[in-house]
Amino acid sequence: MQAFSLQVSVKDWNQYITVKEVKVGEALLDEDPDQFQRQCVHLVALSKIDKLIPVLVIRQDHLRFVKADEAWQPNDRIVYLLHMPKALVFSREPFSLMPEIVPFGKNA
Repeated sequence: MQAFSLQVSVKDWNQYITVKEVKVGEALLDEDPDQFQRQCVHLVALSKIDKLIPVLVIRQDHLRFVKADEAWQPNDRIVYLLHMPKALVFSREPFSLMPEIVPFGKNA
């Protein structure tokens, strides 16, 4: 599945970072085709509404920056920036469908 294809507002993301509304996280994409598809659809949907920016992909022990037209694969580890407005920090409701996405470095 194609990673993402969007234009990012550097001004907006700079503001999010300035006010500490950005979390770094990672997602390990599942081998199961159905779960993999759900994860990708969810990540792409968050990207399209400017809530998530995939930054790095770790594939077969190689780390590199994500390309906008890159196709993700099962077992890819995606490192991303997630916009978490302060009003949502205590209510993770909009992100409740993301159990496979955890803060960076907290994987089992």
